[in-house]
This record gives sequence, C-alpha cells and structure tokens, in this order.
Amino acid sequence: GAIVLSKPIVSAIRRDIRKLSSGLTIEITEIEKILQNEVLKRDVIEGDEASKAISRVHKLSRRATKRPGISRRKEAASSEDLTTSLSDQLLKEKEEQT
Repeated sequence: GAIVLSKPIVSAIRRDIRKLSSGLTIEITEIEKILQNEVLKRDVIEGDEASKAISRVHKLSRRATKRPGISRRKEAASSEDLTTSLSDQLLKEKEEQT
C-alpha cells in the first residue's frame, strides 16, 4: 500500500491517465483519495504495520533520489526504475530481518 501511494507511482498513474484521456485534468490528491478509498483495503493503509511501511518507503525513496551520479531529473523521469528499486530494497530488508 505504501508503495502504491508513493509519489512516483501516483505521478506515473496521473501521467498515464493524461495520456489516455486527452483533455482530462486530474490532481495527484484526487488519485491518492481514490486509491485510499476505493482501491486499497483499509488494513493496508491504516495501522502500525502500514505506518512502518510508509516510513520505510519514504526513507528508501529519499535514499534512492540521493544516489550519486544520477541527476534528480533523470531519476524523476524514470519512476518505474525507482519503484523497482524501492521494491527490491524492501524485499532485501525483509529477507535480512528473517
């Protein structure tokens, strides 16, 4: 849930909606509300584990955007790579805990 609600994913969704529906303007906050209220289960968004997941995603996202040698513009343009990177880092973190 935290990954789906992360800024790179929501921005990618918005970009794809704008491509598919020319003339349709949708704000990021609207997409976030729809995801929270109509797509994701409440358990995924609320609670202790959800809060921990959100903080981990934010932490890893900040770390990924601060990688040396990669400009922020290039990083922002490649939200799929960032998402994959976040997913890989979260899985690695989970494996290390077990």
